[in-house]
Amino acid sequence: MARAKILHKLYPQLTRQEYSQIKRKNFKNEIVGVRKLIKKVKGFEYEFWGASWSPKVGVVKKRLFSVNKYGDKEAENLALKARREGLASMQD
Repeated sequence: MARAKILHKLYPQLTRQEYSQIKRKNFKNEIVGVRKLIKKVKGFEYEFWGASWSPKVGVVKKRLFSVNKYGDKEAENLALKARREGLASMQD
């Protein structure tokens, strides 16, 4: 029990926002929570930039931004902005 108290003081529990920013071992993207993906619908491929976050425990929100509609860089920027706004709205 004493050892657990010492460790808890040395390594305090992370908030949900801090925990959601951790790069995992199998992480392949440059930015946590933002990725480029390709959806296949009826033989056609569509590129998107997607952002995801968890506003409450057990809830996951996602936003997709089309590369065809916004262009690659603008879609990526919109996904980054959506991710930042989503993290700001997270509840502990």
